Amino acid sequence: DNVTECNITTRKGVTNASILQYNLLRIKNGGALVNETPTAFFKINASSIIIESGGRIQGNVNITAVNVTIFSGGLINATGLGFRNGSGPGKGEEGADFISAAGGGYGGRGGDGTNSGGSPASLGGAIYGSLFNPVDLGSGGGSDVDACVSVSGTIEAFGGGFIFINVTNALNISGNIQAMGVNGSAKGSGGGSGGSIWIITSDITGAGTINASGGVGAPHHTSCSGPTHGGGGGGGRVAIYHSTGTYTGNVNVSGGLGTREGIAGTNFSASSITLNLTLN
Repeated sequence: DNVTECNITTRKGVTNASILQYNLLRIKNGGALVNETPTAFFKINASSIIIESGGRIQGNVNITAVNVTIFSGGLINATGLGFRNGSGPGKGEEGADFISAAGGGYGGRGGDGTNSGGSPASLGGAIYGSLFNPVDLGSGGGSDVDACVSVSGTIEAFGGGFIFINVTNALNISGNIQAMGVNGSAKGSGGGSGGSIWIITSDITGAGTINASGGVGAPHHTSCSGPTHGGGGGGGRVAIYHSTGTYTGNVNVSGGLGTREGIAGTNFSASSITLNLTLN
C-alpha cells in the first residue's frame, strides 16, 4: 500500500492534473505510470522513487521526492508531449509547392525549409522561454503542403514536453530522462523542437542520459522535385541545479538534422546555490 511501498508492475493510466502521493514508489520491469495526452500534466509526490530497468514514467510530470533512483534501463519520458505540428510559440512555418516545411523552435531556432535550389524559403521556429527556469513545452514542426502528391504533411511532429524533478537529497540518473521533439513523419515536413527538463537536487550521480533534442526533418516525397528534407527541430532546454555530485552522463540539447539543421538548445548547470521558486 501507499503507506509503506507501492510496486507498479503493469501499465497504469494517469488522468490529467492528477496528484499522486506515495511513500516508497517502485516501478518495476513492465510497470509504467502513463499520461500520453500532449500538453497535459500530472504530479508525483513521494519519499523515495525507484525506477527499475524496464520501468517508466511517461508524461509531462512534476516530481517532488526526497530520493530518486533511475536504474539503467529505467525511463522518465515526455517525448512528443508538447505542441502539435504547426502550433506553439516557436512553430515551424508550413511548406508549399517545391518548398519544404521548417522545424519548430524553442531553446534553439528551428531549421529553415528550403526551395528546390537549396535556398531558405520557409522560416524555422523562433526561440522563446527561460534559460534558467525552463517550463515551456516544445513547438511543433511545420507541415508540407506540396501539391505534387496527395498525402498531407506532418501528422506527428510534436514538440517535446516538460519534466520537473525536485529532489531533497539524492538523485541517481543511471537510466534516461528525455523530452525530445518528434521527427517529421510526412514528405518534407519539419521536426518538432525539444522540450524542457528542469532538475533541482542536493546531490546528483550516475551516468545516464538527459535528452531534450530536436526532431529530424522528414524526407521529401521521391516523386517531387523539391528539397530533400524538411528543417530540423531546434533543441530544447535543460537546467540542473545541485549542491554536490559526480554525474558523468550525457546531456543532449542538439538540433535535429534536416535540409537546414535545427540550432542547439540550452544546457544550464549551477552548483552550490540557493534557489527559491514557485511552480504552479
